[in-house]
Amino acid sequence: MTPPRTPAPEPSAAVRRAVKRHVWNEPRTFRAATALGLEPWLEEEIRTIVGDELGAVRTVPGATTFDAPFDVAFALLLRLSVADALHLRLAEVPADAFPMLRGRLDRVRFDLWLPAAPRLRVEVRSRRSRLRDEEGLRRTVVQAVRAAGVAATPPTGDGPEGRDATLRVTLDRDRAEVWLDAAGAPLHRRGDADRPVVPGSLRETTAAALARFGTPPDADRVIDPFCGSGTVLEEVAAHLDDRPVGARRRFALERSPVWREGRMRHERRRADGDRRMHAARFVGIDRDRSATDAARAALEASGADPDRFAWIVGDARDPEVARAAVGHAVRPALVTNPPYGRRVGRDADEADALLAAVLPRFSGASVALLYPRPDAVADLPGIVVEEVVRVRMRGLANAMIRGRIA
Repeated sequence: MTPPRTPAPEPSAAVRRAVKRHVWNEPRTFRAATALGLEPWLEEEIRTIVGDELGAVRTVPGATTFDAPFDVAFALLLRLSVADALHLRLAEVPADAFPMLRGRLDRVRFDLWLPAAPRLRVEVRSRRSRLRDEEGLRRTVVQAVRAAGVAATPPTGDGPEGRDATLRVTLDRDRAEVWLDAAGAPLHRRGDADRPVVPGSLRETTAAALARFGTPPDADRVIDPFCGSGTVLEEVAAHLDDRPVGARRRFALERSPVWREGRMRHERRRADGDRRMHAARFVGIDRDRSATDAARAALEASGADPDRFAWIVGDARDPEVARAAVGHAVRPALVTNPPYGRRVGRDADEADALLAAVLPRFSGASVALLYPRPDAVADLPGIVVEEVVRVRMRGLANAMIRGRIA
């Protein structure tokens, strides 16, 4: 069930007619952002969601830009699992002087995209451009927005809750692009509130990429021996069930005149019809009861079936704990983010020793790790590493490792 939405003021009849003519039936340029290293999964998701209607695609570090009909925005907001943000391009104009920029922005129909009286945030990034005065650029954009009949006011806070719309202006080599933030709160927030976290918790988008990278489609039990607040298992379940991760949240685009509530209802119904209940069961292990309690609380808000999840308070190095987790599974899979680094107080040698003690307890299982030391994993007795993908998480080098436990 999605949370209730505060209705935006109804646009005028003239705006509604212009939206139908110039937005709903026209192709748009989108940009989806993700963590460095996750671009292949992002592009794959975009191609799957948009399908045959996808136009030109360009992937650069941290983002994919693509052309598609406007209406795919609704499916993208619901289904993108590894994207942190989704933007729609409203304009691309020359900008080698402020008068030129203002003149070109005055032609943009901001009234078709923004609420009538929004709390508006304008973000500016300028590089290799003659226009470097960020405050002046911000002021120019706001003036053009108001000239379009939009009574924009400043946001009431730094968070997404304090604004109704966000425009991002990027300048490069004296050309400016204006982008509308379609999501509002970052897309890694699967609901309207942040999930409970514990030290070492993984961001949902990263966990989703690990799930797509390392979960065998025929797994009958997925185990996270260091489950923390359960993020990895929730994202694995959503991936295997093809459950839309954005189904239980709201989006900034809902306050825009371009929003089509009927279209979003259609996408939600289609997503429900496409869902499959995978046969796998999910088991999380953690020594800290507060972590498994947080996992249970997060699961209640996720829309996943709690009867398919079990949470064990214990040490995965204990053979009895490992046997209980595997149960009668024929094709068990370990998918996990082992505790490592200053946030959890575990250095490299300690983390390697922990993996050396835990992984053999699950002999015969496939394994997928988010761990920055793939060479150390490959050196562990009985571990066969089949693929390594280097990524960066919050500026730190990391790696996705897929293999099996002999």
